[in-house]
Amino acid sequence: MIFREVIYLRYTFPRGGIHPPTSKEATCAQAIDVLEAPKLLYLPLGQHLGAPSQPIVERGQHVLLGEKIAEAGGKISVPLHASVSGVVKEFTTISLPNGKRSLTVVLENDGEDTPAPPLPRPQGAPEGFSRDEIVELMLQAGLVGMGGATFPTHVKYRLGDVKVDTVILNGVECEPFLTCDHRLMVEESEDIILGLRLMIRASGAQRGIVGVEENKPDAIEVLREKLKPFPQLEVKPLAVKYPQGEERLLIKAALGRDVPLDVLPSAVGVVVNNVATAGALGRAFRTGMPLVDRVVSVTGPRVQRPGNWRVRLGTPVEELLTRAKWQGSTSVLAGGPMTAPAIFDLKTPVTKGTSGLVAIDEEIREESPCIRCGKCIQACPYGRMPLYFASFLEQGRLDELEEMGLGDCRECGSCAYVCPAHRPILQTIKLAKAKLRNRG
Repeated sequence: MIFREVIYLRYTFPRGGIHPPTSKEATCAQAIDVLEAPKLLYLPLGQHLGAPSQPIVERGQHVLLGEKIAEAGGKISVPLHASVSGVVKEFTTISLPNGKRSLTVVLENDGEDTPAPPLPRPQGAPEGFSRDEIVELMLQAGLVGMGGATFPTHVKYRLGDVKVDTVILNGVECEPFLTCDHRLMVEESEDIILGLRLMIRASGAQRGIVGVEENKPDAIEVLREKLKPFPQLEVKPLAVKYPQGEERLLIKAALGRDVPLDVLPSAVGVVVNNVATAGALGRAFRTGMPLVDRVVSVTGPRVQRPGNWRVRLGTPVEELLTRAKWQGSTSVLAGGPMTAPAIFDLKTPVTKGTSGLVAIDEEIREESPCIRCGKCIQACPYGRMPLYFASFLEQGRLDELEEMGLGDCRECGSCAYVCPAHRPILQTIKLAKAKLRNRG
Protein backbone atom coordinates (compact mmCIF):
# COMPACT_ATOMS: atom_id res chain seq x y z
CA MET A 1 0.00 0.00 0.00
CA ILE A 2 2.84 2.38 0.81
CA PHE A 3 4.45 1.59 -2.55
CA ARG A 4 1.23 2.41 -4.39
CA GLU A 5 0.97 5.74 -2.61
CA VAL A 6 4.52 6.66 -3.62
CA ILE A 7 3.77 5.85 -7.26
CA TYR A 8 0.56 7.88 -7.09
CA LEU A 9 2.28 10.94 -5.69
CA ARG A 10 5.13 10.72 -8.16
CA TYR A 11 3.20 10.22 -11.37
CA THR A 12 0.38 12.71 -11.12
CA PHE A 13 -0.01 16.43 -10.51
CA PRO A 14 0.15 17.37 -6.84
CA ARG A 15 -2.69 19.84 -6.25
CA GLY A 16 -6.44 19.59 -6.76
CA GLY A 17 -8.11 17.32 -9.26
CA ILE A 18 -11.07 15.00 -8.87
CA HIS A 19 -12.06 11.36 -9.41
CA PRO A 20 -15.37 11.18 -11.30
CA PRO A 21 -16.60 7.72 -12.39
CA THR A 22 -14.73 6.80 -15.55
CA SER A 23 -17.77 5.16 -17.22
CA LYS A 24 -15.55 3.61 -19.89
CA GLU A 25 -16.59 -0.03 -19.47
CA ALA A 26 -19.08 -0.01 -22.37
CA THR A 27 -16.50 0.82 -25.05
CA CYS A 28 -12.96 0.27 -23.73
CA ALA A 29 -12.87 -3.28 -25.16
CA GLN A 30 -14.82 -2.43 -28.34
CA ALA A 31 -12.56 -2.73 -31.39
CA ILE A 32 -12.63 0.16 -33.84
CA ASP A 33 -15.33 -0.29 -36.47
CA VAL A 34 -15.60 1.64 -39.75
CA LEU A 35 -18.65 3.77 -40.54
CA GLU A 36 -19.56 3.92 -44.21
CA ALA A 37 -19.34 7.42 -45.61
CA PRO A 38 -22.77 9.06 -46.06
CA LYS A 39 -24.18 10.59 -49.24
CA LEU A 40 -23.63 14.19 -48.09
CA LEU A 41 -20.70 15.41 -46.03
CA TYR A 42 -20.35 18.85 -44.42
CA LEU A 43 -16.78 20.11 -44.09
CA PRO A 44 -16.50 23.34 -42.05
CA LEU A 45 -13.58 25.60 -42.90
CA GLY A 46 -13.24 26.65 -39.25
CA GLN A 47 -12.73 23.31 -37.52
CA HIS A 48 -9.41 24.32 -35.93
CA LEU A 49 -8.05 27.16 -33.81
CA GLY A 50 -6.74 30.15 -35.72
CA ALA A 51 -7.75 31.49 -39.11
CA PRO A 52 -10.32 29.45 -41.07
CA SER A 53 -9.18 27.62 -44.20
CA GLN A 54 -9.80 29.38 -47.50
CA PRO A 55 -11.73 27.40 -50.16
CA ILE A 56 -10.03 26.68 -53.49
CA VAL A 57 -12.88 24.70 -55.11
CA GLU A 58 -16.05 25.79 -56.85
CA ARG A 59 -19.62 24.57 -56.84
CA GLY A 60 -20.04 21.64 -59.22
CA GLN A 61 -16.33 20.74 -59.19
CA HIS A 62 -15.41 17.06 -58.92
CA VAL A 63 -12.83 16.28 -56.22
CA LEU A 64 -10.91 13.17 -55.18
CA LEU A 65 -10.49 11.54 -51.78
CA GLY A 66 -7.72 13.43 -49.99
CA GLU A 67 -7.65 16.31 -52.49
CA LYS A 68 -7.05 19.73 -50.97
CA ILE A 69 -10.26 21.77 -51.07
CA ALA A 70 -9.12 24.70 -48.91
CA GLU A 71 -5.75 26.31 -48.21
CA ALA A 72 -4.47 27.41 -44.82
CA GLY A 73 -5.87 30.87 -44.09
CA GLY A 74 -2.85 32.21 -42.21
CA LYS A 75 0.17 31.28 -40.12
CA ILE A 76 -2.07 29.60 -37.54
CA SER A 77 -4.25 27.59 -39.86
CA VAL A 78 -4.26 24.34 -41.85
CA PRO A 79 -5.57 23.12 -45.21
CA LEU A 80 -8.73 21.04 -45.51
CA HIS A 81 -9.10 17.94 -47.69
CA ALA A 82 -12.01 16.09 -49.27
CA SER A 83 -13.00 13.13 -47.12
CA VAL A 84 -14.62 11.33 -50.10
CA SER A 85 -14.49 11.60 -53.86
CA GLY A 86 -17.47 13.39 -55.31
CA VAL A 87 -18.90 16.75 -56.30
CA VAL A 88 -18.91 20.07 -54.46
CA LYS A 89 -22.67 20.43 -54.09
CA GLU A 90 -22.78 23.84 -52.43
CA PHE A 91 -21.35 26.19 -49.83
CA THR A 92 -23.37 26.86 -46.70
CA THR A 93 -22.90 28.21 -43.19
CA ILE A 94 -23.41 26.02 -40.14
CA SER A 95 -23.12 26.40 -36.38
CA LEU A 96 -20.55 24.24 -34.60
CA PRO A 97 -21.09 22.89 -31.05
CA ASN A 98 -18.86 25.64 -29.64
CA GLY A 99 -21.35 28.20 -30.94
CA LYS A 100 -19.18 29.52 -33.77
CA ARG A 101 -20.54 29.87 -37.30
CA SER A 102 -18.43 28.48 -40.12
CA LEU A 103 -18.53 28.53 -43.90
CA THR A 104 -18.88 24.88 -44.94
CA VAL A 105 -18.19 22.90 -48.09
CA VAL A 106 -20.93 20.34 -48.83
CA LEU A 107 -19.66 17.29 -50.74
CA GLU A 108 -21.91 14.82 -52.55
CA ASN A 109 -20.28 11.41 -52.26
CA ASP A 110 -19.93 9.48 -55.54
CA GLY A 111 -19.33 6.23 -53.63
CA GLU A 112 -16.07 5.52 -55.48
CA ASP A 113 -13.45 6.82 -53.01
CA THR A 114 -11.14 7.57 -55.92
CA PRO A 115 -7.94 8.78 -54.23
CA ALA A 116 -5.98 11.90 -55.08
CA PRO A 117 -2.22 11.56 -55.62
CA PRO A 118 -0.50 10.98 -52.24
CA LEU A 119 1.10 13.82 -50.36
CA PRO A 120 4.75 14.39 -51.30
CA ARG A 121 6.89 13.10 -48.47
CA PRO A 122 10.46 11.91 -47.96
CA GLN A 123 11.28 8.23 -48.06
CA GLY A 124 13.17 6.26 -45.43
CA ALA A 125 13.40 6.30 -41.64
CA PRO A 126 12.14 9.43 -39.80
CA GLU A 127 15.56 10.04 -38.28
CA GLY A 128 16.96 10.76 -41.75
CA PHE A 129 14.69 13.70 -42.57
CA SER A 130 15.16 17.39 -41.99
CA ARG A 131 12.99 19.11 -39.42
CA ASP A 132 11.52 21.36 -42.11
CA GLU A 133 10.42 18.38 -44.20
CA ILE A 134 8.44 16.90 -41.33
CA VAL A 135 6.87 20.21 -40.33
CA GLU A 136 5.80 20.73 -43.94
CA LEU A 137 4.18 17.27 -43.96
CA MET A 138 2.28 18.19 -40.76
CA LEU A 139 0.98 21.31 -42.49
CA GLN A 140 0.06 19.73 -45.81
CA ALA A 141 -1.70 16.82 -44.05
CA GLY A 142 -3.96 19.30 -42.23
CA LEU A 143 -3.02 18.03 -38.77
CA VAL A 144 -4.43 19.62 -35.62
CA GLY A 145 -4.69 18.63 -31.97
CA MET A 146 -7.22 15.79 -32.07
CA GLY A 147 -7.81 15.62 -28.34
CA GLY A 148 -10.20 18.54 -28.70
CA ALA A 149 -7.89 21.56 -28.67
CA THR A 150 -7.54 21.58 -32.51
CA PHE A 151 -4.42 23.78 -32.45
CA PRO A 152 -2.53 23.41 -35.77
CA THR A 153 0.20 20.84 -35.15
CA HIS A 154 2.90 22.28 -37.41
CA VAL A 155 2.88 25.58 -35.49
CA LYS A 156 4.08 23.79 -32.33
CA TYR A 157 7.18 22.64 -34.19
CA ARG A 158 8.18 26.02 -35.58
CA LEU A 159 10.40 26.47 -32.57
CA GLY A 160 13.06 28.84 -33.84
CA ASP A 161 15.88 28.96 -31.30
CA VAL A 162 13.84 27.28 -28.54
CA LYS A 163 15.44 24.02 -27.38
CA VAL A 164 13.18 21.02 -26.75
CA ASP A 165 14.42 17.82 -25.11
CA THR A 166 11.17 15.81 -24.75
CA VAL A 167 8.03 15.12 -26.77
CA ILE A 168 5.12 13.84 -24.68
CA LEU A 169 2.18 12.04 -26.26
CA ASN A 170 -1.05 12.47 -24.37
CA GLY A 171 -2.73 9.09 -24.02
CA VAL A 172 -4.33 9.98 -20.70
CA GLU A 173 -7.93 10.29 -21.96
CA CYS A 174 -9.15 11.29 -18.50
CA GLU A 175 -12.60 12.45 -19.67
CA PRO A 176 -15.31 10.01 -18.57
CA PHE A 177 -16.90 7.77 -21.23
CA LEU A 178 -14.33 8.39 -24.01
CA THR A 179 -12.15 5.49 -25.20
CA CYS A 180 -11.17 6.42 -28.78
CA ASP A 181 -7.54 7.13 -27.82
CA HIS A 182 -7.42 3.94 -25.75
CA ARG A 183 -8.43 1.83 -28.74
CA LEU A 184 -6.00 3.65 -31.03
CA MET A 185 -3.13 2.80 -28.67
CA VAL A 186 -4.17 -0.85 -28.63
CA GLU A 187 -4.95 -1.28 -32.33
CA GLU A 188 -2.84 1.29 -34.19
CA SER A 189 0.23 1.62 -32.00
CA GLU A 190 2.64 1.34 -34.97
CA ASP A 191 1.32 4.56 -36.53
CA ILE A 192 1.40 6.32 -33.15
CA ILE A 193 5.03 5.31 -32.59
CA LEU A 194 5.95 6.34 -36.14
CA GLY A 195 4.30 9.71 -35.56
CA LEU A 196 6.15 10.13 -32.27
CA ARG A 197 9.49 9.42 -33.96
CA LEU A 198 8.67 12.06 -36.59
CA MET A 199 7.71 14.56 -33.88
CA ILE A 200 10.97 13.93 -32.03
CA ARG A 201 12.91 14.57 -35.21
CA ALA A 202 10.88 17.71 -36.00
CA SER A 203 11.48 19.15 -32.52
CA GLY A 204 15.12 18.18 -32.10
CA ALA A 205 14.22 16.34 -28.88
CA GLN A 206 16.22 13.44 -27.49
CA ARG A 207 13.37 11.37 -26.06
CA GLY A 208 9.66 10.67 -26.22
CA ILE A 209 7.17 9.71 -23.53
CA VAL A 210 3.65 8.32 -23.93
CA GLY A 211 1.64 9.21 -20.82
CA VAL A 212 -1.15 6.68 -20.20
CA GLU A 213 -3.38 6.38 -17.14
CA GLU A 214 -3.19 3.08 -15.27
CA ASN A 215 -6.79 2.17 -16.12
CA LYS A 216 -5.59 1.23 -19.64
CA PRO A 217 -3.26 -1.71 -18.85
CA ASP A 218 -3.70 -3.32 -22.28
CA ALA A 219 -2.60 -0.12 -24.02
CA ILE A 220 0.41 0.17 -21.70
CA GLU A 221 1.48 -3.40 -22.44
CA VAL A 222 1.05 -3.07 -26.21
CA LEU A 223 3.07 0.14 -26.32
CA ARG A 224 5.81 -1.23 -24.07
CA GLU A 225 6.26 -4.20 -26.38
CA LYS A 226 6.26 -2.10 -29.55
CA LEU A 227 8.69 0.46 -28.08
CA LYS A 228 11.41 -2.07 -27.24
CA PRO A 229 13.41 -1.33 -30.43
CA PHE A 230 13.45 2.40 -29.55
CA PRO A 231 15.39 3.08 -26.33
CA GLN A 232 14.69 6.81 -26.54
CA LEU A 233 10.93 6.15 -26.22
CA GLU A 234 9.01 5.04 -23.13
CA VAL A 235 5.52 4.57 -21.73
CA LYS A 236 4.84 6.26 -18.41
CA PRO A 237 1.83 4.89 -16.46
CA LEU A 238 0.04 7.67 -14.57
CA ALA A 239 -2.40 7.62 -11.69
CA VAL A 240 -6.07 7.93 -12.66
CA LYS A 241 -7.00 11.52 -11.90
CA TYR A 242 -8.93 14.26 -13.67
CA PRO A 243 -7.88 16.58 -15.42
CA GLN A 244 -4.50 14.94 -15.99
CA GLY A 245 -4.86 15.32 -19.76
CA GLU A 246 -4.36 19.11 -19.54
CA GLU A 247 -0.90 19.57 -21.00
CA ARG A 248 0.69 21.49 -18.13
CA LEU A 249 -0.58 18.97 -15.61
CA LEU A 250 0.59 16.12 -17.83
CA ILE A 251 4.08 17.62 -17.99
CA LYS A 252 4.12 17.89 -14.20
CA ALA A 253 2.96 14.29 -13.82
CA ALA A 254 5.34 12.82 -16.39
CA LEU A 255 8.45 14.94 -15.85
CA GLY A 256 7.96 16.82 -12.60
CA ARG A 257 8.42 20.15 -14.42
CA ASP A 258 6.32 23.20 -13.65
CA VAL A 259 5.15 25.21 -16.65
CA PRO A 260 4.35 28.83 -15.75
CA LEU A 261 0.86 29.75 -16.92
CA ASP A 262 2.15 32.67 -19.01
CA VAL A 263 4.51 30.61 -21.21
CA LEU A 264 4.24 27.70 -23.63
CA PRO A 265 5.41 24.19 -22.68
CA SER A 266 8.33 24.59 -25.08
CA ALA A 267 9.75 27.13 -22.60
CA VAL A 268 10.56 24.19 -20.30
CA GLY A 269 11.78 21.99 -23.15
CA VAL A 270 8.61 20.04 -23.92
CA VAL A 271 6.11 19.66 -26.76
CA VAL A 272 2.84 17.80 -26.10
CA ASN A 273 0.60 16.15 -28.69
CA ASN A 274 -2.38 13.82 -28.52
CA VAL A 275 -1.84 10.17 -29.48
CA ALA A 276 -4.49 10.50 -32.20
CA THR A 277 -2.52 13.36 -33.76
CA ALA A 278 0.64 11.25 -33.70
CA GLY A 279 -1.27 8.38 -35.28
CA ALA A 280 -2.59 10.65 -38.04
CA LEU A 281 0.95 11.88 -38.72
CA GLY A 282 2.21 8.31 -38.90
CA ARG A 283 -0.56 7.36 -41.34
CA ALA A 284 0.09 10.44 -43.50
CA PHE A 285 3.79 9.57 -43.65
CA ARG A 286 3.14 5.91 -44.40
CA THR A 287 0.31 6.28 -46.93
CA GLY A 288 0.44 9.89 -48.18
CA MET A 289 -3.22 10.38 -47.17
CA PRO A 290 -3.97 13.62 -45.29
CA LEU A 291 -6.34 13.84 -42.33
CA VAL A 292 -9.73 12.82 -43.74
CA ASP A 293 -11.16 10.70 -40.91
CA ARG A 294 -10.85 10.04 -37.20
CA VAL A 295 -11.96 7.62 -34.48
CA VAL A 296 -15.00 8.69 -32.44
CA SER A 297 -16.45 7.09 -29.29
CA VAL A 298 -20.25 6.91 -29.29
CA THR A 299 -21.53 6.00 -25.86
CA GLY A 300 -23.62 6.99 -22.88
CA PRO A 301 -26.60 5.52 -21.01
CA ARG A 302 -28.94 6.33 -23.90
CA VAL A 303 -26.95 4.37 -26.51
CA GLN A 304 -27.89 0.72 -27.07
CA ARG A 305 -24.85 -0.20 -29.15
CA PRO A 306 -21.90 1.86 -27.84
CA GLY A 307 -18.59 1.63 -29.65
CA ASN A 308 -15.67 3.29 -31.39
CA TRP A 309 -15.93 4.11 -35.09
CA ARG A 310 -13.53 5.45 -37.68
CA VAL A 311 -15.59 8.18 -39.31
CA ARG A 312 -15.04 10.43 -42.33
CA LEU A 313 -14.77 14.09 -41.44
CA GLY A 314 -17.99 15.87 -42.34
CA THR A 315 -20.29 12.97 -41.42
CA PRO A 316 -23.45 14.27 -39.66
CA VAL A 317 -23.56 13.02 -36.07
CA GLU A 318 -27.04 11.58 -36.65
CA GLU A 319 -25.42 8.93 -38.88
CA LEU A 320 -23.24 7.80 -35.98
CA LEU A 321 -26.08 7.90 -33.48
CA THR A 322 -28.23 5.78 -35.75
CA ARG A 323 -25.45 3.21 -36.10
CA ALA A 324 -25.05 3.14 -32.32
CA LYS A 325 -28.82 2.71 -31.83
CA TRP A 326 -29.38 5.93 -29.95
CA GLN A 327 -32.52 5.74 -27.83
CA GLY A 328 -33.10 9.48 -27.68
CA SER A 329 -31.88 11.69 -24.85
CA THR A 330 -32.10 15.21 -23.52
CA SER A 331 -28.48 15.88 -24.51
CA VAL A 332 -25.84 14.64 -26.92
CA LEU A 333 -22.44 15.99 -25.95
CA ALA A 334 -19.70 16.68 -28.51
CA GLY A 335 -16.97 15.13 -26.36
CA GLY A 336 -16.66 14.19 -22.71
CA PRO A 337 -19.19 15.31 -20.09
CA MET A 338 -16.74 17.40 -18.05
CA THR A 339 -16.03 19.96 -20.74
CA ALA A 340 -18.05 19.32 -23.91
CA PRO A 341 -20.91 21.45 -25.20
CA ALA A 342 -24.25 19.92 -26.13
CA ILE A 343 -25.08 19.47 -29.80
CA PHE A 344 -28.23 21.36 -30.77
CA ASP A 345 -28.50 20.11 -34.38
CA LEU A 346 -28.00 16.43 -35.26
CA LYS A 347 -26.79 17.46 -38.72
CA THR A 348 -23.71 18.90 -37.00
CA PRO A 349 -20.73 17.15 -38.64
CA VAL A 350 -17.84 15.23 -37.16
CA THR A 351 -14.77 17.47 -37.29
CA LYS A 352 -11.07 17.03 -36.59
CA GLY A 353 -11.67 17.70 -32.89
CA THR A 354 -14.68 15.41 -32.35
CA SER A 355 -13.44 12.75 -29.94
CA GLY A 356 -16.84 11.42 -28.88
CA LEU A 357 -20.60 11.64 -28.73
CA VAL A 358 -22.09 11.02 -25.29
CA ALA A 359 -25.88 10.62 -25.07
CA ILE A 360 -27.25 11.35 -21.61
CA ASP A 361 -30.43 12.45 -19.90
CA GLU A 362 -29.23 15.42 -17.90
CA GLU A 363 -30.52 15.67 -14.36
CA ILE A 364 -32.04 19.06 -13.65
CA ARG A 365 -30.55 20.18 -10.36
CA GLU A 366 -31.78 23.28 -8.63
CA GLU A 367 -29.08 25.86 -8.08
CA SER A 368 -28.73 27.34 -4.61
CA PRO A 369 -26.58 30.16 -3.18
CA CYS A 370 -22.87 29.57 -2.67
CA ILE A 371 -22.22 28.36 0.90
CA ARG A 372 -18.48 29.19 0.84
CA CYS A 373 -17.51 25.58 1.49
CA GLY A 374 -14.28 25.93 -0.51
CA LYS A 375 -14.62 22.61 -2.34
CA CYS A 376 -14.12 24.32 -5.70
CA ILE A 377 -10.84 25.79 -4.46
CA GLN A 378 -9.67 22.39 -3.27
CA ALA A 379 -10.53 20.82 -6.63
CA CYS A 380 -8.86 23.47 -8.79
CA PRO A 381 -5.51 22.07 -9.99
CA TYR A 382 -4.15 25.61 -10.36
CA GLY A 383 -5.17 26.82 -6.91
CA ARG A 384 -7.55 29.49 -8.14
CA MET A 385 -10.73 30.60 -6.33
CA PRO A 386 -13.65 29.77 -8.65
CA LEU A 387 -16.29 30.73 -6.06
CA TYR A 388 -15.36 34.39 -6.47
CA PHE A 389 -15.44 34.40 -10.27
CA ALA A 390 -19.26 34.21 -10.36
CA SER A 391 -19.87 36.85 -7.70
CA PHE A 392 -17.37 39.28 -9.22
CA LEU A 393 -18.94 38.82 -12.65
CA GLU A 394 -22.42 39.53 -11.25
CA GLN A 395 -21.05 42.72 -9.69
CA GLY A 396 -19.31 43.81 -12.90
CA ARG A 397 -15.85 43.70 -11.29
CA LEU A 398 -14.05 42.57 -14.44
CA ASP A 399 -10.69 44.15 -13.56
CA GLU A 400 -10.58 42.19 -10.32
CA LEU A 401 -11.43 38.99 -12.19
CA GLU A 402 -8.28 39.45 -14.24
CA GLU A 403 -6.23 40.11 -11.13
CA MET A 404 -7.58 36.93 -9.51
CA GLY A 405 -6.28 34.82 -12.39
CA LEU A 406 -9.40 34.15 -14.44
CA GLY A 407 -7.22 33.84 -17.52
CA ASP A 408 -5.27 31.01 -15.88
CA CYS A 409 -8.39 28.80 -15.74
CA ARG A 410 -8.22 25.89 -18.20
CA GLU A 411 -11.99 25.25 -17.98
CA CYS A 412 -11.65 21.64 -16.82
CA GLY A 413 -14.96 21.77 -14.93
CA SER A 414 -13.64 20.27 -11.69
CA CYS A 415 -15.07 23.17 -9.69
CA ALA A 416 -18.60 22.70 -11.04
CA TYR A 417 -18.42 18.92 -10.52
CA VAL A 418 -17.76 19.20 -6.78
CA CYS A 419 -20.07 22.16 -6.03
CA PRO A 420 -22.77 21.04 -3.55
CA ALA A 421 -24.87 24.07 -4.48
CA HIS A 422 -24.95 22.95 -8.15
CA ARG A 423 -23.77 26.36 -9.32
CA PRO A 424 -22.81 26.55 -13.04
CA ILE A 425 -19.28 27.69 -12.27
CA LEU A 426 -17.72 26.57 -15.55
CA GLN A 427 -20.36 28.34 -17.63
CA THR A 428 -19.87 31.46 -15.52
CA ILE A 429 -16.13 31.37 -16.15
CA LYS A 430 -16.65 31.05 -19.90
CA LEU A 431 -19.09 33.98 -19.84
CA ALA A 432 -16.64 36.10 -17.84
CA LYS A 433 -13.83 35.36 -20.29
CA ALA A 434 -16.08 36.31 -23.21
CA LYS A 435 -16.96 39.63 -21.54
CA LEU A 436 -13.27 40.37 -21.01
CA ARG A 437 -12.47 39.55 -24.65
CA ASN A 438 -15.31 41.72 -25.91
CA ARG A 439 -14.21 44.59 -23.72
CA GLY A 440 -10.59 44.31 -24.80
